[in-house]
Amino acid sequence: MWLLALLACSGTPEPVTPPAPPEASAPVHAEEPAEPKLGLQADGTRWPLDESTRDKMGEITSLAADTSPETVEQFQTLGNQLDDVMVSLVQGCAMEGEPHDQLHHFLVIFLPELEALQKAESAEAGTATLTKIRTQTALFAETFE
Repeated sequence: MWLLALLACSGTPEPVTPPAPPEASAPVHAEEPAEPKLGLQADGTRWPLDESTRDKMGEITSLAADTSPETVEQFQTLGNQLDDVMVSLVQGCAMEGEPHDQLHHFLVIFLPELEALQKAESAEAGTATLTKIRTQTALFAETFE
């Protein structure tokens, strides 16, 4: 679902290149796939955002930080609320170029956690996922203006 939403976002992101397959002589490991790397601009500054994206990510950050769900239903409700804001973020995005591509790299990391919160099957799973979401919103603030 989110793939279609991301494609609808203005601009054309640079494709995320998957890692090269390991060489035949390399040992086989059961590793997680590499996540796209976020980083600051070459001059060490954060990436610029359009006003709509900044406002919506602020809303997501506040909602995640200020809500203390305890039950599965409360975690799922929070996931749905965050998803509603994310839909607005994607629809209102007017970013272009490398900043837009960096936003997409962030979303590749963030959206699976948002979906996991919506589908939390226990309070423990919801707590772990919400912790990841809070960590990722802090990463967003470090990476984008």
